[in-house]
Amino acid sequence: MPAQLSKVVSVGSIGPLNTQSIFSNYGRNFIDYYAAGGDFSYLNQYGQEKWMEEGWFEKELILTTGMDGGYYQDAGVSYAAPKVSGAIALLISKEKLKNKPNKALNQFKKLNQNKYIYLPNVLK
Repeated sequence: MPAQLSKVVSVGSIGPLNTQSIFSNYGRNFIDYYAAGGDFSYLNQYGQEKWMEEGWFEKELILTTGMDGGYYQDAGVSYAAPKVSGAIALLISKEKLKNKPNKALNQFKKLNQNKYIYLPNVLK
């Protein structure tokens, strides 16, 4: 699996309660970092009708752009991965670590030891 390679950063998704999303990648020593990707736990708990009527979907889903130029809400690991990539890119830029991937990842690991991406740590 590519995610198990040493130079690959694997990403999982967490929902609004900072718990692993029900659709997320997972596995022992498999995920390097988690970031917000939405969830469907409330949908499973309350059912679709109550989930929509009571607005639970607004708490679980990620607001994103559509191909038509509008906005919609969705969930997935594909919404979490760019947050991790962006945070690493900010660190590389801030600390001038271009062409130093090992040093950048080691520093990123020190800032995010609990595996949950907290952007203020990267921007300090």
